[in-house]
Parts: sequence; C-alpha cells; structure tokens
Amino acid sequence: MGNDQALKLHLLDVGSGQYGDALLCEFGNKTILIDGAHPENINETSGHPSIGTQLAAILNQTPNKLHVDLLVVTHAHSDHIGCLPALIGQGLSAEWALVADEKLGWGHTISQKQSVVIAENSVELLVAALREEPLRPDATQAQVLDLLNVVANLESNYVQMLNTLQDKIGDHLVRYVGLDDPRLNKLTAAFQDTGMQIFGPAGGQLQACAEHLKTRTDQYIDEWKQRFNYTRRPLNLDNVIESYLQVIQSESATVESSKNSLNAFVNLQSVVIQMNFADWKMLFTGDMQLADPGVTDQSIVNSVAAIREQISVAGPYDFIKLAHHGSKNGTNEDILAHGKASRAVIGICSGSTNDANHPDPLVLGLLQQDKLQWVRTDRNGQATITVTNGNVALEVVKPPVNDPQPN
Repeated sequence: MGNDQALKLHLLDVGSGQYGDALLCEFGNKTILIDGAHPENINETSGHPSIGTQLAAILNQTPNKLHVDLLVVTHAHSDHIGCLPALIGQGLSAEWALVADEKLGWGHTISQKQSVVIAENSVELLVAALREEPLRPDATQAQVLDLLNVVANLESNYVQMLNTLQDKIGDHLVRYVGLDDPRLNKLTAAFQDTGMQIFGPAGGQLQACAEHLKTRTDQYIDEWKQRFNYTRRPLNLDNVIESYLQVIQSESATVESSKNSLNAFVNLQSVVIQMNFADWKMLFTGDMQLADPGVTDQSIVNSVAAIREQISVAGPYDFIKLAHHGSKNGTNEDILAHGKASRAVIGICSGSTNDANHPDPLVLGLLQQDKLQWVRTDRNGQATITVTNGNVALEVVKPPVNDPQPN
C-alpha cells in the first residue's frame, strides 16, 4: 500500500442471505481478514460479487493467489466460516491464522470425539441445522434445504480447512482455546503494530459453552428420535424440512431472548478483539451476545460481563463492529456509549433486507439517537472506512450511509 500508517476497514458484501460477517482490515502494510460470510459467497449471487472477487480487487491480487497476513475465524457458525474452506482450497493463504477450535465449536470436549460426517436425511442433520442461526419463520422449503446442504458438511469442511492451514503455516495456526494459551503471545507480538488485544472469551466460558452444546445436542437427538419412532421409521428429508420449519415457527424459536438455544452457545464462543492503529481504536465482536447472553449458566453470564467491563475500561472506540449483525442481544445503549459520540463509526455486517431483526429496529433507533455514523452491508453492500491523517471517509456501493430504515 505504500503508506504504512494508512487505515482501511472494508465490510464486504455478504450477499442476500441472512446474517453473514466478512471484514478485511488494512493496517498499513498488514492485512487481516475476519470471517468469510456464507458458503455460497464463493460465487457471485444475485448481483452480489463473490468474496474472492472483492478481496482480489481490494488487495490488487489475482483471485487464485489471494494472501492476507492474518485470517481470523471468530466462531463456528456457517455464516462466519462461510466460503473460507473453499477459498483456501482455491489458494487463499495466510501468514497467521486465529481460528475457532473445532472441538469446542461443536461441543466435543466431553467425548473428545473427532469430526463426524452427518448422515444424509438423519436426525443429526436436523439438529445440526438447529445449532445455526435460525432462518426466518416464513422460510421456504428450498431455503431450508440449502441450509441442510451446508450443515451436512460444515464441520468436516472446516476441519479439512484447518488441516490445510496447519500443513502450510504450522504453529502460526492458533486454535483459540482461551486467554491463557501462550501461543497468543506470539500472535499478538507478530501484530504488535496493529495494537491487537484479545478480550475473550476466557477458557472457562469456551469450555462451559462446549459442554452445553454437547449435552443439548445429545438431548435433541434423543428427543427427535423418540418423536419419529426412529428405530421403526427412517427419517427422510421431507421429515427433516418439516420439523425444522415447525421449530423456527414456534414462538420460543423466533424470540431472540429465548434461553439456552444451541446457536447462543456457539455465538458465546466468539473471539472479541481490539485493535489500535493510526490513532484509531477499534472493536471487533463476532457474534458475542454482549447485551443479553441468552443463557442461564451464571458462569457464562459472569464471563460475558467481564468482557463488557474490559470494553468499558479500554474505550472509548472510534469504530465498533456491532455484534451479532446488529441484533438487540448483541448491542444496547451502554455498549454504543463506548463509542466516541463526536466521531465514532459503527459497522453492521448483515445480508438479507428481509430480516426484521438484523439489524434490529431498536438498535437502529439508538444509532440515530446517539448521532453516530454507520454503514450496514444489508443496504449499503460493500462499505469502506478510510482514515487518513485523522480524517475519516465512508464509501459505500449503495448509498446512503447512516440508513435508519428497518428491514
């Protein structure tokens, strides 16, 4: 880039599917890619450019020889792992990688079992879909089928991706297992000039979430097998789709404050990172449910509160990537107060303009009330925040910025 103090934050266009996070950060001559949107974003979709195409244009690289200095996978949901396995298979390389641990992410800490391939048309396939962020209650059968196709191979594809990275970069691949891991010191030292600091989650929070994932997954599988009289009647694909729609259409599944959902325990494993560069302090939150953890395990609730306290002490921030696609369990007035009201920029990564809760209207209202500047990929498409000598410029593919319109 030439200017070793130039700062650019690119919120990539994550397509028209629900949710999705993908950010490319340029800290002088260092590049950091955080998350990979959806698996389908490996290709252009409905006029939305692929993630690879966007990266190639920003980095001035060829699509099959993409390279970043650091790759981050905040947690093990499909809308964050996204197309990274495919991109790495096509040649994306990284000098370092900080990734969600696959065993913790799928709740394997108790049995220590390895990745399993989910049998097609099985109860396990249904439960794998339920650990993801829920589709809208009016989702079509085709949309559910697309989700099932993703989750059937998500874990095995992710494990293969990590194996590929391990072969290429060795101990520069850091599986995130908590703040006490000494490998984090080497990683943060390598990116000292970006002011990288990891706020959490702590190892205890990761372990607790993994244990709940394991326990609840086994419970769900047993319950659904009993429901379908599984030993006598095989579960076919129509049963899986119908059952998934029944779950997401129930009141408890559509209310974000419902407690102890599988997807909440995955979100609560999100790595939270602070960066400080070019006199700009930035906060990247993954899907950490900072405003409402959504679980009854008090140890996890306390651990999330400790992360919020770190954010409060370290702030105020010039840029905040809102947690969980602008949902109300990720953001509230207290969290937005950590931004500098006179200059803070807020970034919201989200896909579908038909998703009424992401970003949430209450969060959009808070942004207007606080007179902050914001960009949102669901309506703006790819957005770039450039900081040069203290001057801030916002550029979006689809104006205007600061769009308060709820979906």
